[in-house]
Amino acid sequence: MLGIGVYLGIVGTLFAWCLARPSVVLSMIFLLFALDQWGSSLAGGLLPGEAFTNYLAAGMTAFAIIVLFMFGRPHRLLSGPAFWMVLALFSYAFISTMWVTVPGKALSIWAVNFQYLVVFILGAPLLIQDIDDLDVPMRALLLLGTPFIFCLNFLLEWGYRGFIVNGEVVRLPLALAQFGGYMMIVGALFGPRHGYWVILRIAAVVLGALLIIKTGARGQFISAVLCCGVLFWLGRSSFSPVKLVLATAFAAVFVVVAYIGAINYMKSVPELQATAGRWDFDRLTEDYSERSIRVLRIEAMLEAWMDSPGTMLVGLGNSASYDPNITDCTSPVGCYPHNLWIEILTEEGIIGFVLYMALVLYVSVAAVRAISDQSVDEKHKSALKVLFAFMIFELILSLKQGSLLANWRFFLFAILLDRSINLMYQPVDAVDASATPYSVRERTRAWLADRKPNRGFGRRSPS
Repeated sequence: MLGIGVYLGIVGTLFAWCLARPSVVLSMIFLLFALDQWGSSLAGGLLPGEAFTNYLAAGMTAFAIIVLFMFGRPHRLLSGPAFWMVLALFSYAFISTMWVTVPGKALSIWAVNFQYLVVFILGAPLLIQDIDDLDVPMRALLLLGTPFIFCLNFLLEWGYRGFIVNGEVVRLPLALAQFGGYMMIVGALFGPRHGYWVILRIAAVVLGALLIIKTGARGQFISAVLCCGVLFWLGRSSFSPVKLVLATAFAAVFVVVAYIGAINYMKSVPELQATAGRWDFDRLTEDYSERSIRVLRIEAMLEAWMDSPGTMLVGLGNSASYDPNITDCTSPVGCYPHNLWIEILTEEGIIGFVLYMALVLYVSVAAVRAISDQSVDEKHKSALKVLFAFMIFELILSLKQGSLLANWRFFLFAILLDRSINLMYQPVDAVDASATPYSVRERTRAWLADRKPNRGFGRRSPS
């Protein structure tokens, strides 16, 4: 009952909240992977199918969009350079299946992932219609995610890199560690600095780090710490090169202390001693120096890609890594090289890689400029920092895990970040202030606007 109670509590709260502020559903996307594992493992007897939470999140996103368009005041449809670059990249990736050597496998992979791309990349950004909408899912993530991550850490029986259910270890460490990284980032970079918010923020950082440690996900821990350390100082009026050096030194010391502390803590807990071995320095050196299957697949993909100038330009075609003649991989899952940069370069060629790098550079430059702008309100700046940190976090992780179609979160964060920056500098009120409503529907919307619900059934809550 604990599992289904926590699950229904989070989902029910978000559903009720989205009636007033539809943008809160974005926090469901932040919680998705961890909530999916919690629900399928601890409430699996009452929840249908392993993908139930994924479909539920997609359904809630669609419902929030309906609420927005029926009762709110949507002003901005999808636009902006980041959106068009993402659309161009995925469109080209789909077109490239025309010349891939395993078209049947490629189309089956697209069939599985297509609905998620439509809902989460094309639909979810619509929920941000004003820069203040970005504040709501961040607060919801702190308010709901902190007690949830407490449950993950202390109300479960942990074994080697996973928790135990019915005597078996549920080992999906990357999904849980990813959620732990999100909580570390939002706790470090977002929220008021007074009252219970301070307690929530500290708890989010500590519990997030502890969850990553228990899963043994070393890359997630290092990436989250780096994102928190760098983004914490970015955009501060008192920032200087000297403080950058000091901040870097402080972050390095923190990582070393946390690294040593993590090993000692896990060695003191019998259930975690096996996981502690992954944090040993000798094991770390061995894992990243050996020619693992990831390295072998990367080499195989690069060798096939450099076969001819034409192939280098247009690529091998999306899902080419599933061709056993290229990577010797016959597994139905996990044939991709677990390095998104190499996958895009080899499968989508120079054309796709240029689109991808242009997206990364454009959004990064726009984010740094906006966060460094001293005229930007601190509340908006902290929300942009979290989104930027999420994007960089996913970018770093894409060097070691996931594929193009499975890494939709990175592209979602890039679109949201670009959209939020545009809304901050070009607020919708300034654009539509001169509009005069004449139809019944427009007069109704104008009346609702005077009551300032703006995006939902109820009154807009103060930020």
